[in-house]
Amino acid sequence: MAVSKGFNADDKSEPAVTVSSTKTNETEINPIDAISLKKNNALKNNNLSTETAVSSVVNADEKGAEPTVAVSSTETNETEINPVGATSLKKNNALKNNNLSSEIAFSSGVNAYDKGDYTTAMKWYQKAAEQGLASAQFHLGQMYHKGEGVAKNDQEAVNWYQKAAEQGHAQAQFHLGGMYVNGRGIAKNYQAAVKLFQKAAVQELASAQFNLGVMYANGLGIAKNYPEAVKWYQKAAEQGHAKAQSNLGLMYDKGQGVVQNDREAVKWYQKAAEQGLASAQFNLGVMYANGLGVAQNDQEAVKWYQKAAKQEFAPAQAAIRKLASP
Repeated sequence: MAVSKGFNADDKSEPAVTVSSTKTNETEINPIDAISLKKNNALKNNNLSTETAVSSVVNADEKGAEPTVAVSSTETNETEINPVGATSLKKNNALKNNNLSSEIAFSSGVNAYDKGDYTTAMKWYQKAAEQGLASAQFHLGQMYHKGEGVAKNDQEAVNWYQKAAEQGHAQAQFHLGGMYVNGRGIAKNYQAAVKLFQKAAVQELASAQFNLGVMYANGLGIAKNYPEAVKWYQKAAEQGHAKAQSNLGLMYDKGQGVVQNDREAVKWYQKAAEQGLASAQFNLGVMYANGLGVAQNDQEAVKWYQKAAKQEFAPAQAAIRKLASP
C-alpha cells in the first residue's frame, strides 16, 4: 500500500500555538510551560486529524545560559593623585573590590549548584545578587522559579529576573518575557513579553528569537506579521534551534511571509527532524509520502513517521495505523 494513501500535504501537523511546537507549528513561548493557543487548520480531505502545537516558548530549564564566570577588572587611571583624584581612585578601587567579591561569591554558588548543594548555592547567589551582579540575579531568579534550595516563588523569581533584565542580561529578559506570557508571578502581558523577547533576540539568544517569531506569527502582543516571524525564525534556525527550523519549514510549506517553496520546507524539516523533533519528523514524512520538495518515497515516509511515533507523537501514530489498515 502506498504510504501517501489517505494523506495530504495539509495533513502536516499545524502549529498549535504553545508559546513552544509542530506541521505541527513549533511555538515556544514560556520558559517552563507551553501556552496552548488553538489554531485549527482545515485538512484538504479531512483524513488525518492535525495536531497543531506551536511549541513552548522556551523552557526556563533550557541550560543555554549556564554562568560563565568572567572576572572583570576595573582599571584606574593613576596619572596624578590630587585631593580630588585620590577620592576618585578610592571609589574605583572600592568598586573593583566589590566586583571581585560578587564574582567570587557567584563562582562559589555555581560550584555548589553543580554539586547539587542548592542551599549553599542559594546563599552565594543571594550574596552576589544583592551586590548587583546580573548573572547572580538571574540564577537566583531561576532558583526561586524552580524551587531549588528555597520554596518555589514566582513573584521572587520575577523580582530577580527583572533586576537582571534591567542590566541587559539576555537570559533574564527571555525568562521574564516567559513569565509575562504565562502570567506567572506577574499579570499576563503579551506586549511586555514582546519587548523583552526583542531585547534578548537582538543579543542573538536563539530561544528569544524563536519566541519573538511565534509572537509575530500569532499576533500576540504585536500585530501579526508573517515576514517578521520568518525573519526571527530564520535567525534562530541558523543557530540550530530545532523548533525554529521546524516552524521556518512550515512557513515555506504554507507560503506565509515567504514565497512558497517545498524544497526549502523539506530542508528545514530535515534539520529539525535530525535533532529529534517529533513534529518535524512527522511533517518530513508527509513530504516524502506526497513527493513534495523531494522524490516520493514511501519507505522514507514510514521511517520518519515511525521516529515520531516512538516519541508518542499522536499524528504520526495515527498515520501508521492508517497505513496498516486494509
